[in-house]
Amino acid sequence: MKKYLIIFIAAAIFYSLARADVKPGALTGTAQAVVYGKVMILGGSEAIEGASIDIDGDTTAGVSTSHDGTYTLTLAPGKAGLVFSAYGFETRKKTVEAASGEKKKLDVYLDRVDFVSDAVVVSAKKDKNDVVTDTIDRAEIKKVPGTGGDALRAVQSMPGVAAISDYSSGLAVQGGGPSDNLYLLDNIPWPIPFHFGGILSTVYSDLLSSVDLNTAGFGAQWGDTMGAVLDAKTRAGDKDALHGSADVSIITAQALLEGPIGLGDASIAIYGRRSYLDLIVGKFMQSKGLTVFPFFWDIGGSLDFTLGKDNHIKGIALASDDALELNRDAAGDTGTVFTGNFSMDNSAVTSGISWTNTSIYGFTSDLTFYYYNIKDDDSIGTGFTEDLGQANYGLKEEIDWAAGSFLGVDHDIRAGADMEKVHDSADVELAFDFVHQTSEPASVFVDGWHMIRGGYLQDTLKLLPDVDFTAGIRYDKDDMVVRDTTLLRFCLSWQSDPVTLWKAAWGIYSQYPTDVQLNSEFGNPLLTPNIAEHTALSVERKLSKEISLRLDGYYKYYTNLVVEDSTAGVYSNSGAGTAKGVELFLNADYGEKFFGWISYAYSRSERIDPQDGHWVLYQYDQPNILSAVGSYSITPAWSIGAKLHYNTGPLYQKLLGTYTDVNGIEHGIYSNDYSQRLGDYLRLDVRTDYSFRYEGWKLTVYVEILNVLNRLNPYTIMYSNDFTTSQIVDNLPFLPYLGVEAQF
Repeated sequence: MKKYLIIFIAAAIFYSLARADVKPGALTGTAQAVVYGKVMILGGSEAIEGASIDIDGDTTAGVSTSHDGTYTLTLAPGKAGLVFSAYGFETRKKTVEAASGEKKKLDVYLDRVDFVSDAVVVSAKKDKNDVVTDTIDRAEIKKVPGTGGDALRAVQSMPGVAAISDYSSGLAVQGGGPSDNLYLLDNIPWPIPFHFGGILSTVYSDLLSSVDLNTAGFGAQWGDTMGAVLDAKTRAGDKDALHGSADVSIITAQALLEGPIGLGDASIAIYGRRSYLDLIVGKFMQSKGLTVFPFFWDIGGSLDFTLGKDNHIKGIALASDDALELNRDAAGDTGTVFTGNFSMDNSAVTSGISWTNTSIYGFTSDLTFYYYNIKDDDSIGTGFTEDLGQANYGLKEEIDWAAGSFLGVDHDIRAGADMEKVHDSADVELAFDFVHQTSEPASVFVDGWHMIRGGYLQDTLKLLPDVDFTAGIRYDKDDMVVRDTTLLRFCLSWQSDPVTLWKAAWGIYSQYPTDVQLNSEFGNPLLTPNIAEHTALSVERKLSKEISLRLDGYYKYYTNLVVEDSTAGVYSNSGAGTAKGVELFLNADYGEKFFGWISYAYSRSERIDPQDGHWVLYQYDQPNILSAVGSYSITPAWSIGAKLHYNTGPLYQKLLGTYTDVNGIEHGIYSNDYSQRLGDYLRLDVRTDYSFRYEGWKLTVYVEILNVLNRLNPYTIMYSNDFTTSQIVDNLPFLPYLGVEAQF
């Protein structure tokens, strides 16, 4: 009996000593509480594997999330602070209170960052089925000099992207034109991404989390494009507290408000933006004939919340409008039916709501309903009026299934289907039929519906521990187009060592003709889709902790291109072309003090002249493109940066002569090919910004200087009304750009 008493006393002493070392909130014998949940990426439902959940002040009592982002943590009853962290994400702290025996659910969203400091780096995503995909996030967009914080202008600094002009943020990617690209907002069609065709993007960059640019060899998930795919992703509003920001620059004023709405974890982000030069100089410009000075606005927002642990809902809405009016009498253009007011008012709406469900293990479903429309109302005197509209109602379902092993090979299967109901309307009046060269009036009236459908199936096989092979097939059909397409796409990925990734891809892509090209009066309703064949190779290597290097090569062969052909009607599918090139991307990140990158692209883009069958340079051929970006933080609050961009000069058509039409209006006769080239483009931009706090506000003052060298970069060549004289129109001169941002 004495022996057992001694054992009991010793055990009690040992237990008491062990208890003395237990910190508040840690596991304590049988008096336990349980916190469980899921850690996901903010703005989506993608799980974060390997995230750490620690008790504040005690990193020894934490756990990590599993492959599906779930966790379970046992802790002492009462109140405890939990710290959620993961590499590449901002750390987040949450306070939880649970009673003994209670199980409490806590889902947490972490915001993605490239690294802790304010320095930013453009990085290539290593998606299994996309060979060349570059991503730029919200912080990067703000830091790239010469962009004014605009998302799509920042994209122009990515590898292989040429600056069409200083007046356009349109993207000429790897020898293709802006119309060759597909623009998406949260994977929803984004019909009008630019104000006035390219001045600025139609979404405020603070609403975005990132922008992906897929340039070559991308997977089967996207259709109706033969060039690149730009997918801008919106972010969720802050889920913890109400925040706001306002930004005033020399062109626009904008404000954003975000925060929780008091229903579960639901949050919103809402913004508005407007140009304001018309309010300042509008009255003065009216005396010069500009009766409505050009102005634009856009508004938008996002809604984000979860329903239970397996359902995530996200909604977005965006509206934009561009307007101007010019009195051509005051401009000295008199005596024709086009005398009078020239006006335009173009608007667009993009909206959608998506539901992501992960209730089945290894299976993710994304169901999206969306709606977008376009309205164009333009007129030139009494000679031309148009009222165009398009409304699109869409439904899209995508699934991702980690199917596991079959015949000894792991499979990750993705599939999707989409359908879109489209209503087209047009009311166009012309004083004379310029297509058929008659003096008789002409008109076009359209009011009809048609369907667009598509779907894909894609399987990624892990052939070896370091080798993935992706095979995909895509089907697309538009009721207005006489031929549908079924296309194959393949990608091979090899991680040859921990710091080197190789990729190769081949695929066929298609793009529908435009509504104008398919119009029975002015086009050809028998047109079939444009076709492009992509072949792409890429190797990326981490040279050190701070420096990485990537080399890409691509060859794109275009067939069945829609071109103007006088011998076979207004349009035909007789075009063909090629685009080929190599790109080098060197990227450096030295933490808080310095970041930067250098990219160089050499390419050649050609088309077949439909008149004589000869190969000629394509309009957007840019043999040499060089971009260099760097930023240095003098102090944590003060940084300076610079961007140097060079590309070969733009091409233009040679003026061969003139002719006078039946209405007495003189026109130029131009060469079929773009055989003439203006001088090269070289622009140096600098930026500095300084942040400080004032009565709870974070204020940032930034100054950008565009074209520091004041170099004359030619944009295009213009001719007088009688074509007897011409002049070169240059891009922007030396231009300071000042702005102030306030946040709370």
